Amino acid sequence: MRNHAVSFAENGYKVQHVGYAGTTPHRSFVTNKNIDVFYVLDTPEFHKYMPRLAAYGVKVLWQTVCLLWTLCQTSKSSHLLLQNPPAIPTLAVAWLFCLFRCTRLRIDVLYDKAAPQFKSLSVDEKHKLYLKLSKNISDFKGVEA
Repeated sequence: MRNHAVSFAENGYKVQHVGYAGTTPHRSFVTNKNIDVFYVLDTPEFHKYMPRLAAYGVKVLWQTVCLLWTLCQTSKSSHLLLQNPPAIPTLAVAWLFCLFRCTRLRIDVLYDKAAPQFKSLSVDEKHKLYLKLSKNISDFKGVEA
């Protein structure tokens, strides 16, 4: 997504990049005056303190609140470009945010069907409901956007 941001910025667009900290971005990203960066708070490791299924629920709630809070710190823009995965809760939060801000939601189509496959790598068999929910949200919001 940082490459998209740099490309837009180099073509004269003002870019507000929302994402997680963690990796050091390329110099062209950091030094571009058309790019403002907003960081979402990292998610605590809830699975260490509660059962896995409860941890998923709390994690989704945490990410929803943190993502909405971070998005509200940005100034109004005409479009929100979303890279997906993750589907939960990102798609629903972005859709709701765009609805209230009168912003157009665009999803990076290279990733819009990948969330369930990536999640299946880390979710064991007894939590396949999460995968099904993720796929249904991704399909619904992908069509709607």
